[in-house]
Amino acid sequence: MNETYVIGILTANRPEFLYNLMKSLDFTVNIKDSLVERLIMVNDGDNKNLEFPRNYLTSIQDPTKKGKFILCDHKENLGIAKSKNEILSIFMQHCKSDYLFLIEDDVVIKNPKIFNEYINISNLTGFQHLIWGSGGPNNIKTMDKIILPDPRYTITYKEKDTEIEHDVLFFKHCVGMFCLYTRKYLEKVGAFDEEYKNAVEHIDHSFKGATVDMIPGYGVWPDSEESFYCLDDQDRDLSHSSTRNFTEYEKNVMNGFRRFNSLYGFSPTTFPEITLTELQERCKLIKELSVK
Repeated sequence: MNETYVIGILTANRPEFLYNLMKSLDFTVNIKDSLVERLIMVNDGDNKNLEFPRNYLTSIQDPTKKGKFILCDHKENLGIAKSKNEILSIFMQHCKSDYLFLIEDDVVIKNPKIFNEYINISNLTGFQHLIWGSGGPNNIKTMDKIILPDPRYTITYKEKDTEIEHDVLFFKHCVGMFCLYTRKYLEKVGAFDEEYKNAVEHIDHSFKGATVDMIPGYGVWPDSEESFYCLDDQDRDLSHSSTRNFTEYEKNVMNGFRRFNSLYGFSPTTFPEITLTELQERCKLIKELSVK
């Protein structure tokens, strides 16, 4: 049974990327008539870059479904954490669905089955948070000029009734471009830490989930194998990043590292050793806890 979900989009000064994302959503998901309960977009950039989404959302707005499409304009840049928290707040307070997909504007949807696949994986594994690991440059490898995902581990799960198999990949680096959060996760973990400024906030928020047994641990971030084929990255080399190309980015990263270390006692660049057997035991525990 397919379940409804909410899509939250964060954009900032990349209108061509946003255009491609929105058109891919319209083409693949048909957001006007699909299982999408609500689409929330937060613009944390210049208002001049929102002419397309304003006109687009107006054109597809169904007057019988008031409020399905929400556009939030910031008068000034508030940063990633505050912007994502705005989406989280609307989801938690004004939506009925149990599933939120938080998407940054450099993603393109190639196949809409990824939404139901993530929800199925969450229900199958008990993981309350899934992360697209092969977005960006850090969790991929190249073979004969072909880009492939490069996970630390793979675990195969079988559906109880159908015996259909799902490969779950576990990646070393945490990527915040396309993520699933369940309502249960957000009730337990809460909002993004707004002390971070455009760096490390997604790592902190995801690691909090590991500390409360919502996902397996640090450096083994779970993802569906299908995401590599269903999603695409418009800025894999990060050359058009709306945060990394500012002079303050390195300062933001160092401040973020210091805050993370002060909270958890290790650096975000430190990856604890974990064997496949240890990971399997963690996954088993999370599944057991999820059904209690």
